[in-house]
Amino acid sequence: MRLAVTALVIAGAVLALPLPEARAAAEGLSGTAWRLVQFQDGAGQVLKADDESDYTVEFRTDSTVAMHLDCHRGRGTWVSRSASQLELGPLAFTRADCPRTPLYDQIAKQWPSVRSYVVRNSHLFLSLTGGGAYELEPENVAAAESQRPASSQAAASSQAAAPTQATGSSQAAGPSPVAGQPHVSAPSKAAAPPTPSWLDQAKPVAWNQPGATLPSAPKMEGAVDPRCRSLARTPELDADRQLTGLGWELLGGYQGGWGLLVIQAAAGYDGMCRPRAYQQFVFVRGVFAGTLSPQPMDSRTDGALKRVTLRDSRHLVAEYARYSPKDALCCPSRTASVVFEVDPEAALVRPSSAATSSNASP
Repeated sequence: MRLAVTALVIAGAVLALPLPEARAAAEGLSGTAWRLVQFQDGAGQVLKADDESDYTVEFRTDSTVAMHLDCHRGRGTWVSRSASQLELGPLAFTRADCPRTPLYDQIAKQWPSVRSYVVRNSHLFLSLTGGGAYELEPENVAAAESQRPASSQAAASSQAAAPTQATGSSQAAGPSPVAGQPHVSAPSKAAAPPTPSWLDQAKPVAWNQPGATLPSAPKMEGAVDPRCRSLARTPELDADRQLTGLGWELLGGYQGGWGLLVIQAAAGYDGMCRPRAYQQFVFVRGVFAGTLSPQPMDSRTDGALKRVTLRDSRHLVAEYARYSPKDALCCPSRTASVVFEVDPEAALVRPSSAATSSNASP
């Protein structure tokens, strides 16, 4: 997914940089980098990221914070005026061409409410004013472990898991194991493209057939987080009701024009409420005309559909994420554009051409 950085979104006034006398209290954080392990609220409910390397924070020596929330980049300020005390300024984010997740919204909103921190067993705990805490581990876990004394490592292995909530009265266990050391980003998980992919063909083979019936949503394992389900759109059209009757959950607004209707629906969600087993369904004058992928898609995988544009009554264009083996899950390096032809008489949509281009900035 190409990051189109166009401007900074300022999320409030930025705190002033810390006074020189306050820097001594900040030695445990200055120059360290961390990645999210989990968030636990005051009621004990736990929220985790699918990929911890997508949620990182760096406390820089110039009293600024650099954050990575999914594919969004943010900056802010930080100051610690006494042991365990922490003040964080609101975050300014770059605009990125990727969806905002519930965890992104939560962290961006709660960040200025962090009031204290503690480092225990190499993990950093950031506590909120109203209860709850974020648990983070050093971004370069291997380097952090290698720098811990052998006795400290043995003690850590014999203790129970680190507490998931720190309080303002907690005392820091000492400087972070990576304090003052240059950090090395943990390698992102690669998303290798399937071989072969229908998107590799200049003229993909059509899979939709005239008169086909709407498919039922595939069965998904595991319970769905109610917060994810609340994102589903309420049925409005007859086509909406047909899909929900077959087990699909409607996502986002539908697109329509020239007698065409395109609706996105999913069978489930991942831990970050991104759609799983989702499809884009095309209707022509109320009649089902086909899907825009030969099989359901998962977010952040090769071939995931990103955008649909209606050109006219007989053409639409769909864009799909294309990953190379070295791509981070947040950022596919290429985009495939497929032109679909619509046959109004037969109520049929079929791919006519496909082309793939790089997402690299010119």
